[in-house]
Amino acid sequence: WQEISKKGKQLRLVMTVLYVAAIGIVIYMVLTEESSTFLVAGILFAIYSVYKIIQNVLLLKQ
Repeated sequence: WQEISKKGKQLRLVMTVLYVAAIGIVIYMVLTEESSTFLVAGILFAIYSVYKIIQNVLLLKQ
């Protein structure tokens, strides 16, 4: 049981890092090219939705 919870925590950490990195990349791209608020909001929402779906799938698998 401890092994499973350790893997779950590691997986959650990896997902969080990927999520933050994705947001960072999006913000960087927008700042270096054109800044469209709706575009940023849409991309961030899409990333967040995918993140939530993956999180739910991982919770269901456990």
